Amino acid sequence: MSYLIGGPPGGGKTTLGLFLGRELGVPSLTIDDIRTGLLAVTTPASHPDLHLIGMPDATTYFTETEPTVMMEHAVAQHTALWPAVERVLRKRQNNDQPLVMDGWHLIPGLVATSELDSLRPFWIDVDNEVLEQRERNVWDFYAKSRDPERMFSNFMYRSTTWNDRMAAEARALGLPVLRQDGSRSVEQLAAEVLS
Repeated sequence: MSYLIGGPPGGGKTTLGLFLGRELGVPSLTIDDIRTGLLAVTTPASHPDLHLIGMPDATTYFTETEPTVMMEHAVAQHTALWPAVERVLRKRQNNDQPLVMDGWHLIPGLVATSELDSLRPFWIDVDNEVLEQRERNVWDFYAKSRDPERMFSNFMYRSTTWNDRMAAEARALGLPVLRQDGSRSVEQLAAEVLS
């Protein structure tokens, strides 16, 4: 059995994925690593949707790009990434090699149509106040901008909108959603996944 953990940026997906991987004795992989590899062997001309986010650099992108455009970019990029993610999951399933994979790049509708028999997907639905506090804790990222508050506002709009939209889509499809109000430990979330 392989596990997928989706949710918003800063939602605790990778922390949960690493914990589950250790508990289950299986590899844990973040989709950011798949994206990094794909970006290294593609170009904006050959695969434009893969290269949408963070161009020309993350600081400029999150400061200057309208939040609604960022949402469009996220959907396009994550849709473009899905075939690579699905291929990895399918190969692991065919070789009976389970793993835990996490990433905000997961769209419930795409996962639901994958027809992977040995896959258990989950989404973390995080209170927006918790997401904001977590991002405030990494203020150095925003301080690089010429307008840190605008960058923060844009980033948070995208994160909270993505969080709400993906959790609602997962629920509508009958996929399990893990609620995180800031009080639940990684051990508690993992216990819910494994139950």
